[in-house]
Amino acid sequence: MPESRSRNHPLSEFRALDLTDDRGYLCGKILADLGMDVIKVESPQGDPGRHKGPFYHEQPGPENSLFWWAYNTSKRSITLDLAATVGRAQFLELVAASDFVIESFVPGYLGELGLDYENLRKANPKIILVSISAFGQNGPYARYKAPDIVCMAMGGYMNLTGTPDRAPLRISVPQAYLHAASEAATAAMIALWYRERSGVGQWIDISVQECLVWETFSNHLWWEFTGLNPSRANAREGSGLHLRKPPPQMMFPCKDGHVLFQMFLGQHGYRTNALVDRLDKEGMADELLKQMDWQSNVLVDPTRPERDKEKYQTQVLQARERFGRFFLTKTKRELFDLALSTAQALAPVNSIADLLADPHLKARGFWVTVEHPELATQAIYPGAPFVASDMHYCLRRKAPMIGEDNAAVLGRNRWHASHQAAVERGRGEDSDEVFKGLRVLEFTWVTVGPRAARYFADHGAAVIKVEAPERPDLGRTVEPFRDDVPEPDRSGWYSLYNVNKLGITIDLHSSQGKALAMRLAQWADVLIESFRPGVMQRLGLDYDALSEVNPRLIYASTSMLGQSGPSSQFGGFGHHAAAMTGFTDLTGWPDRQPAGVFWAYTDHIAPQFLVTAIVAALLRREVTGKGQYIEQSQNEAALQFLAPWLLEFAVNGKIRTRDGNRDPDAAPHGCYRCAGEDRWCVIAVYTDQEWRSLCQAIGDPSLADDPKFATVPARKQHEDELDHIIEAWTTRLVPETVMHALQSAGVAAGIVSRAEDLDHDPQLRLRRHYLTFEHPAIGRHQVDALPFRLSKTPAKQYRHSPCLGEHNVYVCKEILGLSDEEYIELVTAGTFG
Repeated sequence: MPESRSRNHPLSEFRALDLTDDRGYLCGKILADLGMDVIKVESPQGDPGRHKGPFYHEQPGPENSLFWWAYNTSKRSITLDLAATVGRAQFLELVAASDFVIESFVPGYLGELGLDYENLRKANPKIILVSISAFGQNGPYARYKAPDIVCMAMGGYMNLTGTPDRAPLRISVPQAYLHAASEAATAAMIALWYRERSGVGQWIDISVQECLVWETFSNHLWWEFTGLNPSRANAREGSGLHLRKPPPQMMFPCKDGHVLFQMFLGQHGYRTNALVDRLDKEGMADELLKQMDWQSNVLVDPTRPERDKEKYQTQVLQARERFGRFFLTKTKRELFDLALSTAQALAPVNSIADLLADPHLKARGFWVTVEHPELATQAIYPGAPFVASDMHYCLRRKAPMIGEDNAAVLGRNRWHASHQAAVERGRGEDSDEVFKGLRVLEFTWVTVGPRAARYFADHGAAVIKVEAPERPDLGRTVEPFRDDVPEPDRSGWYSLYNVNKLGITIDLHSSQGKALAMRLAQWADVLIESFRPGVMQRLGLDYDALSEVNPRLIYASTSMLGQSGPSSQFGGFGHHAAAMTGFTDLTGWPDRQPAGVFWAYTDHIAPQFLVTAIVAALLRREVTGKGQYIEQSQNEAALQFLAPWLLEFAVNGKIRTRDGNRDPDAAPHGCYRCAGEDRWCVIAVYTDQEWRSLCQAIGDPSLADDPKFATVPARKQHEDELDHIIEAWTTRLVPETVMHALQSAGVAAGIVSRAEDLDHDPQLRLRRHYLTFEHPAIGRHQVDALPFRLSKTPAKQYRHSPCLGEHNVYVCKEILGLSDEEYIELVTAGTFG
């Protein structure tokens, strides 16, 4: 076994063969950093992703790729020629002694080599094959060329990102395949849990497009509920979707950059009062600010006449302008310190450089130093996406050099011994529900926690969601609502994240409520909570308290900044997290302030890491018999998706920032206007052959020989002119025609999908991405399926999302076994609200 294995590396007895290119590296890294023996299988010349920048000291070379460094830590490397009979035979020998094969080839390529799932299963019936692809393994788009920008467009994300006066935007560093690779690691852990209980392997099929559809939050629900197509005109600076009124300004310039500020009205208006007091101390609060009734929120008072609401709205806009003047007098750091002391939802728009200097990340020991002896240097890397009390996620060593471990790996004895241990573990359980019998208790709200719990609910676990009767999950207040009736049980948003769960209301501030929660904690295998740090402790429901009554409990806490550190009490939302983690700064045009990512971008990065951690802890419990505590900082999880560019700053001093839709290795590479109102298509050309094919497709083959455009460097030099030429062609055609014509010619292209397009998308329909549920308040409606398909244990539809308190009786009587008298006593005491 490799070095640095220890008893609390939860995956140390498992092995994976990693065939991925740069689109899938992260999957193997996550498993390797958890202790799995991940063998990167490269061609004799080395993996092509080794030539993907950025590069150490900006010197291209197969051992200098910072992208390779970032996403191949803790792995070993061997070289095999899979195109040769001998290489395939050697590979199948390795498969026979492994637990996973991970791949990101074009669908069908493994089959052409004779290494498809059926043949892998013949070599090892327990093997788990993990396949990452743009659109899934079959369907009309399965073999389409799909670099990052195509996936971001066809998943609907770009349509919601940017400003209405310019083209839709992608994030300026590639993100799409990182979502899929992280999702693949989560799916692999779910399949492993099943394999360890049943002895049965399976094939996992992950679609990048489906991952990106999740990043659009309630986009499709707006189309389904109202027939409206949200666009970037309805979103501004991370503020979410506003289809009934203009989106509010949230980004403000300050002395050294920008901050994201959300003004509070109504229940939390006291926070705005605190900000006004600070302005007043500095002589910057006029009478309008001091006389505003921030806690009344006239805008949502149905008893107030429209003229009062219009006047109040005008005052709010004037107040925002005054706060903006104050922000100009302070730095990002000063304003964030103010936010911490006065409970403001104000976050800095951090750059890559700001992140390396962030005092909170330093205080939490997030950054780790990795030795690179081949260069006689060290490099600073992002650390773990979560920490746990009885298992390690750690970068055990640097990414391997080409074939570094050939001698160690290709000997047979060690492989045989490891595999025999794996074969003996299967228990032969007969069920196609992965988590059948698993019990999950959920104290979470809005997005990260609810989505994490859905992975368990969709795969057969009994998930009980606990809500406060007077302050239920904030997701119940988020649009769209069925028939525009804003009631807690009619939110499509809430339904999306909470199908397949049981719902109960408990007043956790009452003694009876705490006692009931304690009984549920004794029942549970897993508890997930996403309250602000300290809340569960004040309620007497923290890990220390609950592990006393249930030593086998896996207790997972997720919050924006973690449970400790100088900024842990910051009370912002996901769009503030996106600003703090650098994604907002990386999205926009170089000649403008950041446009910002769409909404709470990081909210769909953190859940997968949390589920991976929980399943790893469950596997660990199978060995030790004990539970443990998992702590996740959602920001630290999100920074995994910026690792190469954080490394780039750490070793090269270069700060990557927003660059519209351009890519350093491709031209043309952009989003082009098409026929129709606000219709667009993306095009990406990486090679000179693709360029020649594009010229043929647009009917101007002579353009390929123009010296200004004949090579990638030349096209990059004349990119503005090139974009005008391309758009002159695309504006005459609808985007679907552009996409199909170019894909047929071997050029990557994709429509910028609106909610309407996603609803009709033939690829999504073939994969049954939209699941239909019947709900007593919402009626018949659709929610998104998880982005992967498990061949043996597919996710299932058990029940609609719970109405508020819908399962109070069932949970108390059928699950906890309370008598009628005990239940009536709880009702009389107001335990359920």
